[in-house]
Amino acid sequence: MVSTDDQWIGNLGHLALADAMLGALLIDMLTILAHARYPDQPGSVDLVATTKQAARELQKVLEADPALFGETAGPWLADVVAATDARNELLHAVALNQCDVCGAASRFMIPARATRSTDLTRPCRN
Repeated sequence: MVSTDDQWIGNLGHLALADAMLGALLIDMLTILAHARYPDQPGSVDLVATTKQAARELQKVLEADPALFGETAGPWLADVVAATDARNELLHAVALNQCDVCGAASRFMIPARATRSTDLTRPCRN
């Protein structure tokens, strides 16, 4: 956990980093299958696929061979796909009452929920 204000990236920063690592893992899994010329796998992988796109590609592979990654991979990939929608809502929120000096904001509007804004606990220091 980062403890100083200068190093603080916040929960959304951690969420973005975790999503990036998860997406990279899924793309690596697809790449390994492509290099192994696993049946019906294309020779190339979209290296800039989103986490959701990569998870859906792996779901297609599992539909053809459910035992490939074990019995828990299917439900796990379904959870990944479902979680990306919630992640998108949070990371694509629009900052309200943003500080002109430091850029911090204490309220955000989520476009999919345009009637509601969310308060955050980290106020501007300026």
